Amino acid sequence: MLLDIADNNDESADAKLTANSLANALSRLEMIAVMCQLWCKILLRFQASSTALQGTHVDLLAAVALFDSLKSFVCELREQFEDIETAAKSMMPSVVIFADNFNYIHRRATDVV
Repeated sequence: MLLDIADNNDESADAKLTANSLANALSRLEMIAVMCQLWCKILLRFQASSTALQGTHVDLLAAVALFDSLKSFVCELREQFEDIETAAKSMMPSVVIFADNFNYIHRRATDVV
């Protein structure tokens, strides 16, 4: 909707600029929410592993298993992106999500890697 206003030649320059600025701000807000969800998930998992590794009763086999588990966790994060995005959207229910713009960014990020 905001991008339609920004691209509409019938709107005033001020309205187009305001709409474009708001669209960019909301897009950044969505990205921040996704990054918060992603890093929360990562940090909680690493904190749990770190706490377990610092225990006095941990043996070498358990330590190796924890590191293997972390490696698998990190490798599987890409496959969980849609779940993370859904959780981020639920954090901000009153904000309109520009899914088309974000999916474009998501596709470009996965194409590069």
